[in-house]
Amino acid sequence: MFTEEHKHAVEFHHDELGSLGEGKLSFGCGRQVSGQLPLTSPIPHSDTAYSLGVVHAIADNGKTYTLHGCKAYGLTIYADYLIAGKVSDPQFQSVSIRYCDISEWFLQWRRIKGNVGEELTWIELPQQISVMFMEGRREFNLTTEYEGDVTSSGEDHVIHEHIEFALMQTGGTLTLDDARNKAMEIACLLSILIAHPVSIVNMHVEIADTKRFHRLYFPTFQPVPRDTSDSEFVHSCFTQKHLLDGHWQVIIQNYYRSPHRAIRWTRLAGMQRYDGFWEYKVLGYISLLDSYVSHHAGRGGGSLTPPSQEKMSRIRDELGRLSSRLDQVASDKILDVISQTFSFSREPRFPEKYQAAIAATDGDIVKIVNIRERDFRLIKRVRDKVAHGEDIGLEDGDLDQIGTLVSRIELLLTYWAYLDFGLSKAEFLEGLSNPRCRLRRYAQIDEKHLARVARTAEFFEVPSATFRALSSRKGLGAFACFLEGPGRQIAFADHFWQKQKDWHNARHTGMFTAEQIFGVKATAVRHVPHLFIECGDDSLEFHGVHIFDSSRLEPS
Repeated sequence: MFTEEHKHAVEFHHDELGSLGEGKLSFGCGRQVSGQLPLTSPIPHSDTAYSLGVVHAIADNGKTYTLHGCKAYGLTIYADYLIAGKVSDPQFQSVSIRYCDISEWFLQWRRIKGNVGEELTWIELPQQISVMFMEGRREFNLTTEYEGDVTSSGEDHVIHEHIEFALMQTGGTLTLDDARNKAMEIACLLSILIAHPVSIVNMHVEIADTKRFHRLYFPTFQPVPRDTSDSEFVHSCFTQKHLLDGHWQVIIQNYYRSPHRAIRWTRLAGMQRYDGFWEYKVLGYISLLDSYVSHHAGRGGGSLTPPSQEKMSRIRDELGRLSSRLDQVASDKILDVISQTFSFSREPRFPEKYQAAIAATDGDIVKIVNIRERDFRLIKRVRDKVAHGEDIGLEDGDLDQIGTLVSRIELLLTYWAYLDFGLSKAEFLEGLSNPRCRLRRYAQIDEKHLARVARTAEFFEVPSATFRALSSRKGLGAFACFLEGPGRQIAFADHFWQKQKDWHNARHTGMFTAEQIFGVKATAVRHVPHLFIECGDDSLEFHGVHIFDSSRLEPS
């Protein structure tokens, strides 16, 4: 219902007014639920809102729809919610929600084993979510459920499977507002966790009295278009489902306790959808950053600013000129009273609040995200100019840099959100270590420091002469060979590098070992996928390196 447009010829009916006439009911695809009434409708035909409450719509095929929160403007009815079926009292035992893209993320490790026509077995099904959380004084239960079915068309049989999120209130029922708010809140949480906008595909509500399920619709965001045949989507998500298993109770409970949930995290998830004019994107993300650091700074944290020294000196001089001179103690007391009286409190400004938040953030994360002082000044200047409708005055290269900085701000906010959800620095870095992650690619992070902190690369320090010699050689970025000596001394191994080149030039096929290529024992060489050689602040990066242990090599 959420992703398809629906239009039906119906008769509208009101419990008190009776028939409202025949017309057209429209909903779906994120649009407002609306109904067109005939001129003969008994409701007042005016431009002011006429509250109707609940309206039933009966289609030509006999299907009934119940519209809740109805108001009429002229001959058009607008409704907040639509339930498929006749449901006048919307009290729900449970709500089931299906989201776009989440099922792929949830089921990526699921495998189907066996032979068609004999037996198929589902293996490595994901661990389901089952948590209890509090919001105010109300307790809720959130679970996930695997749903699957098989449909047949001629010779073809199609397996469909997806994950649904089921919500219940312990010892109570859910309202329409509960259903909408919780569905949207969970979508925001999932969007931040995977760094991809998550939308509602379908919703069902279980009526408390009848225990029957009905479809529910309300206007909301549509799924972001993407190529569903592209298997890379799951790998581009910021984190993977199995990395969060065992943490869901903490994540969801912290999310619902968070002072950031209703505003900042909702906006962070919402900004993922923005695909408009770049100036407004800058304005959105910088305003969101300002909001977060302002909350971090807290209230009442302003400093007391005394009157200027120049003014106080003038007052002191005037006191000294009085005909009846004051003694030093009396003069100092008067000056102190004046200073206290005319001092004023000044709240910290955005740059000061930002620096305070950065100072409280893990130093490794700050270095990896890589928002430098000049970057912050640039992005703040752009925000201020846009907000005041002034010319930005960009220089060459600024526009590309601004796009990168916006992604870095999104990444920093995502880190703060992860901490707010009860996740750790290590769990954030686990996601960031994925080279196919969208946020990592767009933010152009400090890759070297990430590799150092996440321990996904090896690092060697060399003297300046060795570094200059390596820098002068071309074509060493991949498949280089090095000799490691005592105390982690490292040097380029020309002999083994030439052996490797000769082996590849001989066009050998198949899989081969280092023993075959280099003629050394397996214990004497190790393969290093990622390597940095450093000299002070300078570094060289290598991939697919072989490092030979000089102490294990046999004399030639």
